[in-house]
Amino acid sequence: MNKWLMAMLAVILVVPTWATPRVGIQLGSDNGVTVHAQGWDVGVSVERFAVSVDRRIPSNLNPALYFGVGGMISDTDDEEIGLRVKAGVATQIDQLELFAELVPVFYPGKDLEMDLDYSLGLRIRF
Repeated sequence: MNKWLMAMLAVILVVPTWATPRVGIQLGSDNGVTVHAQGWDVGVSVERFAVSVDRRIPSNLNPALYFGVGGMISDTDDEEIGLRVKAGVATQIDQLELFAELVPVFYPGKDLEMDLDYSLGLRIRF
């Protein structure tokens, strides 16, 4: 329950600061709430509580393709801080954005570890 409250608080604090945000859900390695606005993606995972922030970089090759770089903070003991490098595709249908992402996450702890996160999701534009 506390994780859901923290996720909602994070979304409430983030959304008013940006114009025309897109808010939605993501399912995959980290299920949770996602917000996109002005080239930034913010995700709050609720299974293992984590907050990620990524700068989205559009591709010149295909309008649906994008890349990104950012970071993640998690409440797990062995993987608290990570560097994220994402690749994704998104399509817009009226006010709805559908997306899929693959995100290698590098954890620079005692030993450099890597996980591969993935997600499918949708966001609604306000």
